[in-house]
Amino acid sequence: KNTSYAISAICKKLKKHQLRDDHVLQRKSGQWNTYFKSELMSDILQGKALTQIIISEEIKNGITMHWLIDGLQRCSNIEDFINDRFAISKNVQRYNINYQTDKKDDDGNILYNDEGFPIPEIKTFDIRKKKFSQLPEELRDKFSEYQVPVMLNLNCTKKEIAYDIARFNRCRPMNVAQNGWTGLEEGYAEFVDNILKMDFFNEDYANTDYRPSNDKS
Repeated sequence: KNTSYAISAICKKLKKHQLRDDHVLQRKSGQWNTYFKSELMSDILQGKALTQIIISEEIKNGITMHWLIDGLQRCSNIEDFINDRFAISKNVQRYNINYQTDKKDDDGNILYNDEGFPIPEIKTFDIRKKKFSQLPEELRDKFSEYQVPVMLNLNCTKKEIAYDIARFNRCRPMNVAQNGWTGLEEGYAEFVDNILKMDFFNEDYANTDYRPSNDKS
């Protein structure tokens, strides 16, 4: 089923765990650097089209679960930007973003035409080094209302979800460990994932050389 979700709706679904981005076979978020994240935010603010994110529906014991199986990096970076967790890179290619606002007089009052409608005015904003909260209200609204295309796979089995996670990442730069992870049976992957949550794999643990970069990779 082809559909679309507004960015604000995706962030809300992620926050409420109505859309899960932590499938045990999915690779971790945080794979992109600030430059690549900034290019995505610039594309959205320009209104450029994005490729679909892919969500698989699994029904277990009468409960419908939605798993984000492709588009994790995009969605997690969008969520981070909306929550002011990073600023746009100074090296982003397209940084002057045009937007429409209401024309105002010198006292800040909105100007209206003879029919009583606000007079539109096109402005340009430099997004470099700006967080979401620092954008003009019109650009914040445009970003939040942006419709992300979604392919929704209905009533999937665990094997179908595992297969899809692997196939949608075949042409992506997954490293050896990440690619091998998708080949694990889900129950075994959950067993390994529980081991990774032990104290030894916490960078603050006294006797470990484990680092966040290891976890991401």
